[in-house]
Amino acid sequence: MPVTPGTDVALMLGLAHTLVSDGSHDCEFLARYCSGWEEFEAYLTGGEDGVAKDAEWAASICGVPAAGIQSLARSLPGRRVLVTVSHSLRRAEHGEQPVWMGAGH
Repeated sequence: MPVTPGTDVALMLGLAHTLVSDGSHDCEFLARYCSGWEEFEAYLTGGEDGVAKDAEWAASICGVPAAGIQSLARSLPGRRVLVTVSHSLRRAEHGEQPVWMGAGH
């Protein structure tokens, strides 16, 4: 599933939105261990800016079909999953964003 360079965060947001929409996220874990979840969820679902960061939104940015994003997201629950990001800043505008997204901003 090739992703257009520089669009990693859009793909990650599309995956996260699918998990939240399906109710596949661990609400108890998020409430207990994650600071800022409510703000992130508002951004993710469009409550903050009116734009849901869903698979269709992500597909228009990263070039991966929405169905592929949803299929990948739905394959994640119940498995050990590791999302890796570069821990060095890329020499590109907004190159730090994948690290922020991976760490939960």
